[in-house]
Amino acid sequence: MAERALACEPYPPPLDISMLLLYTLTVVECYEELQQPCEDLLLIARRRGAMQETIGILVLRASASCDVGALADAEADARWALERADGARWIQAAVELIRVLIERDELKLAEDVLEQCPDQHDTNATEMVRFLSARGRLRGAQGRLQEALEDFLECGNRSKRLGGGTLSAAPWRAEAALAYAALGDTAEARLLAGEHLKLARAFGRSVSPCEHKVWSRAGRLGLSCWQRRSRRWSARGHRLSSPARCPTTERR
Repeated sequence: MAERALACEPYPPPLDISMLLLYTLTVVECYEELQQPCEDLLLIARRRGAMQETIGILVLRASASCDVGALADAEADARWALERADGARWIQAAVELIRVLIERDELKLAEDVLEQCPDQHDTNATEMVRFLSARGRLRGAQGRLQEALEDFLECGNRSKRLGGGTLSAAPWRAEAALAYAALGDTAEARLLAGEHLKLARAFGRSVSPCEHKVWSRAGRLGLSCWQRRSRRWSARGHRLSSPARCPTTERR
């Protein structure tokens, strides 16, 4: 529906409508269809001096670029937006930059960005869902496994209340499964891995070969990139915790 709306005349639609359409394409992971509208709308927004719309478009493009592995493009867009944004837009840009830095294993830089973020605990906005997901991934990469799991589960609770069901809007099941596996709770890891794969199929999502190996083998926790990542998290967690204080999982 978003693609059809963007294809209608006049093209492109007004900026306020276009922003909603771009967000929809990002959430449902239509990344190829997102590229040209982003370019066209950026030109219009810049000509009009519409800074907030320009920032919003760049944040959405950064998110899509990060999802497909174009980290240099994602970082450039996120940093440009971060330097000029405030309020909710700043949080959105910060989240995308944190995601990129985690992918590059630049955890200290990601922590520096996180520390600049204002307290989001009492907000119910959709920005909080993405913030919790990004912070959870950072905590997992740092070996702070219990904190990571708590962020992912809270991300799931808030996402459900907000009605966010797609994988891009709230990929918390996948990340929580990794945390559970790293903590040794394979039953919960299998459960969430299965839910993630079921949701992907329900949305007709194209699963990459790597993801297919990750989630099809999750039920028996075979040797896969998913298990290797959970082991890295677990190893980091044990290095940071004494045996007597090793984090434990509270079932929810």
